[in-house]
Amino acid sequence: MIDLRPIAKSLPVYLADSIGRFAKKHPDAVVSCIALYVRPYNGGSAWINFETKDHSDAWVAKHGNDQGYVKEDEAGRFCPFPNDFAFGQAEEFNIPDFPDLYESYQNDENDEELLEFRDPAGNVHHVDSCNESIGGLLLEVLTNILKCFGEFGSLKRAGTFRMGVCVHETDCEMFWIHEPENTKPEQRESTVEKRPFFWYAGEKYSRKMSSKEIWTYGESSD
Repeated sequence: MIDLRPIAKSLPVYLADSIGRFAKKHPDAVVSCIALYVRPYNGGSAWINFETKDHSDAWVAKHGNDQGYVKEDEAGRFCPFPNDFAFGQAEEFNIPDFPDLYESYQNDENDEELLEFRDPAGNVHHVDSCNESIGGLLLEVLTNILKCFGEFGSLKRAGTFRMGVCVHETDCEMFWIHEPENTKPEQRESTVEKRPFFWYAGEKYSRKMSSKEIWTYGESSD
């Protein structure tokens, strides 16, 4: 069992400290986005990346006509690649007690290539070894945590301020205009069953088996 509950407590603390260090080092930087770039394998970590409006606008001006290089929401167009932010890979958060997934799947005693994850709300998920399946679950968990985050200290933020999560080597990503929610991550209602798929090329790859949620690649089945 891979327990993700500790992340709900440790990530906000680390992120607040990271923001404090960044604000002290770059007091004049006006930040328009903070995004996590998550690498699930080899122990599990997330780079913390800081973007500025000027840098994002310059990216849009340069790559605005290049397909897939720019995203757009109700506030406008922006750079969606955390590692290319003005202050990319500023710090690294190591997911507590997260195993080496390569070894975990190889050691699966049932030969089903399914691992059990427990999310911050206590729900158990069986997840296969596909990058998109693992990425979908981590995206859900980390997005829930960040949407409750509001400890920005002395950080200067742009008028439009976004947060985001991207998972390495997957299409699992999400950005939003950030307004902290007044709730705890483990109390947020899961959106798993409300969403037909998880940000992956329009294909469904989550389904229900018995009473547990199953996250697999491919078309869903009932």
